[in-house]
This record gives sequence, structure tokens and C-alpha cells, in this order.
Amino acid sequence: MEVHHHPEVEKKGFKEYVLEGLMIFLAVMMGFFAESIRENITAKEHVEQLCRGLMQDLKTDTAKLDKLITSQKTFLKNDDSLMLILEQPLSDIDKIKFQQLVYNTLSVREFNISTGNISAIKNELHLKQFANSKITTYIGDYEGDVSDLKKSEDLEVGILRSHIDPFITEHFTMINTNATFFSKDGKITDSRIRHLTQDDLDKLGVGVVLVKLSYANVLMMQKASKNEAVVLINYIKKQYKLEDE
Repeated sequence: MEVHHHPEVEKKGFKEYVLEGLMIFLAVMMGFFAESIRENITAKEHVEQLCRGLMQDLKTDTAKLDKLITSQKTFLKNDDSLMLILEQPLSDIDKIKFQQLVYNTLSVREFNISTGNISAIKNELHLKQFANSKITTYIGDYEGDVSDLKKSEDLEVGILRSHIDPFITEHFTMINTNATFFSKDGKITDSRIRHLTQDDLDKLGVGVVLVKLSYANVLMMQKASKNEAVVLINYIKKQYKLEDE
């Protein structure tokens, strides 16, 4: 009769069990750290992409604001020229130049902020790179100035609608109005003005001063918005170590 002998199983010592457990623990921890590093690298790349996009938006905004500031200064000069004419007696004014300057006051420009990457960053504020920074403060400062600029623009339009539009409707001719807004060069050649009195000119002069005040306020807020945009750009460069592309 054959006798089957079971192979003897080598018993592990306590130290071996501890060593195996430690190896398993280290393997799990290494995997965890590797995944954490991968996620951190991915998040960092995502943050950098968003910041570069925001910098580009801000550069677009500052370029638009530069053009608006130049236009606003032109509007102010136009008002100065119009006020000089309004200081003259009705019989002495150059009626063609006068009408052209009045029409020119209606050439307002409004600023529209680029919001794409600002909104994207607001949706990613949980990321460590954003949470541990002051970027929300700088964005808030910029958006606050742009909001004040928008209020100034609305006030500007309101003053024009209240003081300039009624004057044009009451005193200017259809031919000149059409030539101003629809002719190729926007120039008028007809000096006719309907039932205009010295009192009408004096009243218009007060309205022009209010328009000038609104223009100056808009200009101030345009400059403030541009300054905040530049401050935000510089913060992003320093905080996230980015350079212009």
C-alpha cells in the first residue's frame, strides 16, 4: 500500500508577515502618490491654460479700452468746440459747423468685457492653485470697475437722450439728419435750422455741459478699468510664472 505524504509547508515567521504587509502598504501608497502627482500635474496644466486664456482676454480688453479712451477724448474736444460756438450770439454762429458738432455728440462708444475665461476660472476655484491665491480679489476689482464703467455709460446715454435728441428733433431738418447718419462722409451742407432762438441755444448749452461731465466720468472709468486689467495681468504673470507668448 502506498502512503501519500503531504508536502511540508514552510511556516513564515512573524517578521516575514510584517515585511509582506509593509510591502503591500508601500505599493498602495506609491500608487496613491503617483495618482496624486498625476492629478496635480493635470490641474496645474489646466490652471495655466485658463490663466493664459484670461491674459489674452485682458489684452483684448485693454486694446478695446485704449481705442475707447482715444474716442472719448475726441468727444470731449467736440464738446469744447460746441461750447465755444454756443457762447456766440445766434446771429454769429456758423450753422453748418454748429449742427455737425451737435450731431457728433451722439457718437458714443460702449465697452464690452471679455467674460469667457473669467467665468471658467470662477467655476474652477476649488483647484488648489486658485484657492491658495488672490486671483478672485483681482478679478473682483476688475469686474467692479467695469460695472462702474457700464453705469457711467448708461448715464451718458441717458443725458444725451434727454438733452441732445430733443434739440435735434425740434430744430434740425430731415435732410441734414439723413446726411449725417446715412451719407458716405457724414457731412452736412444745408445751414437751415427750424425756429431756433437764443433761449434754445442757452438751454442747449446747459445740456452740453452735462454731456461733457458724463463724457469725463466715462473717460475716468475707462482708464480705471484698463488699469485694473493691467494689474490683473501682472498678478497672473507673477503668481503663475507665465510670460507673454
